Amino acid sequence: MSAIHEIPLNQPMADILSAVEADSGRFGLPAGDCLRMRLICEELLATLQDIITNTEM
Repeated sequence: MSAIHEIPLNQPMADILSAVEADSGRFGLPAGDCLRMRLICEELLATLQDIITNTEM
């Protein structure tokens, strides 16, 4: 798993940026792409949780 996915978004920005830089080096991607992937995953997870919650009712 990537470093950025292990840090909650409510952590200090310095911690998040440090993880983004680590992933950037690890995966050979620009730091902005690593952060964008994290935010997309967070949004998809929230959407899936909403769908599951709404279908259980």
